[in-house]
Amino acid sequence: MAAPFQVVHRKYLFEGYNGTGKRRTMTISSIEVIAGPMRSRKSDELILCFEPIVTLMGQNAVRVFKPRKDSRVLLPGQAGMGTVQSRRGTKMSAIDIDHPLDVLAHLRSPGAQDVVAIGIEEVHLFDDPEGFERLHHHLTYECPPTLQRVIYCGCDTNFKGEPFRIMGYLMCVATLVKKTKSLCERCQPTPVVEHATRTGRMGHSTEEIQIGDAPYVATCLGCHHKFFLS
Repeated sequence: MAAPFQVVHRKYLFEGYNGTGKRRTMTISSIEVIAGPMRSRKSDELILCFEPIVTLMGQNAVRVFKPRKDSRVLLPGQAGMGTVQSRRGTKMSAIDIDHPLDVLAHLRSPGAQDVVAIGIEEVHLFDDPEGFERLHHHLTYECPPTLQRVIYCGCDTNFKGEPFRIMGYLMCVATLVKKTKSLCERCQPTPVVEHATRTGRMGHSTEEIQIGDAPYVATCLGCHHKFFLS
């Protein structure tokens, strides 16, 4: 039988059990996922979500994390490490981490007592889906009392069109999912409507993930099948 939900001071409280017979409470009011293909402005959406919080409460109210392996420099003159950046020039300071559970160590540090929202960028690049599921469990049931909003951001499918395991899991448990789209880079003539929902990859590598921007193109369903699956 599903556990009851209650609304208390605009927070959703979920009552469950942690396996020891002790009741646990979820105080996060929003678990969000931003998902889509390459070049669909996912990072822009993440930054836009946090800008009002930073303006009202200051930079200490927000923490953004990203995988250390993502060292891409999307625009000339911008650093790839320690920054979430978009192709349109917006950027935000970020903490580079090697493992999903590293987020917990940062949130438990003395300087994170006022954090109300966190974002995790390029979720699909982490190699440990089980670790991410454990992280989500900790954030949900053992998070700091001030934390109210968690946003996960990443590509939803790989170059074959298959869902990344962790993204599928997070989209199921999220309270809000936003799917972003891009312009198909293979349609002729050049499309004026954003309808690309897949990411194709040039070359012959069979690895699920390759760090870098150049090998990838955003495509619609038809072009993805035509150019990359047939």
